[in-house]
Amino acid sequence: MSNSTESQWYCEKCDKTFCQKQALQRHLKSKLHLEGSKSYTCEMCDFVTYDKSLYSKHCSCDAHLDRMIIMKQARMEENAEYKAKIERKNKAREDRRRAKIQKEIHDEMQAQKAQHENHKKEFIKQSEKKNEYDKKCKILKKKVKDEYMKVYNWIYYNQKDLDENNFMDEFNSEFPDGTTYIGELKLQFDMDMNDSKLLEFEIDIAIEDEQEAQMYNDATPVIDPFDSFKNNYITNSEAYDMKQELQKLRKQLHK
Repeated sequence: MSNSTESQWYCEKCDKTFCQKQALQRHLKSKLHLEGSKSYTCEMCDFVTYDKSLYSKHCSCDAHLDRMIIMKQARMEENAEYKAKIERKNKAREDRRRAKIQKEIHDEMQAQKAQHENHKKEFIKQSEKKNEYDKKCKILKKKVKDEYMKVYNWIYYNQKDLDENNFMDEFNSEFPDGTTYIGELKLQFDMDMNDSKLLEFEIDIAIEDEQEAQMYNDATPVIDPFDSFKNNYITNSEAYDMKQELQKLRKQLHK
């Protein structure tokens, strides 16, 4: 445990040297040797001692307290800088998130705007197409109506002079080029008289071209000879009632 080197006594365990053997023996019995040496280190001041009382005295000295204050301030500044750094990172992350959301909203709005514009253009295109088609339907409707009314008026105002024998001759003479939209003529003559007179007639409309027939049907109101006496088109039931009244008047005239 101990040995003598150059008139000194040395403790290998505690790494201590003594000038006298009695001092070494006292040391070997001491608590310091038996429990092992314990050093007290001040991390702020680089102060090291094996004596607890000296360490306590050091901790209460002005130099130690001043260094502790300086290190505490430095640590607070470091913490503040770290906190500011974290805040800057969080702010940058939040700015990127907001920018991403704003871009997504902007892109969605642009897409909806483009879709709306496409729908608007398509609607205008379809509207123009429909208006053009309706215009053609009205023109065809008017042509059919004019021809219908021309034939109707000719028969109506000349029915007293028309009989079964001369009707077709008179008709072909009045319309030498024929008719385009007039189909079958349903004629009823009064056969009780010596001279057969036209009593009733009905005119059918016939459109041979399929496209024109579809356009005529799409023009909505049905043409009736009595609509010439009204500003608007009349329904089929109204036309039928008026026709019945007119037939009664014709029968009264022939009596």
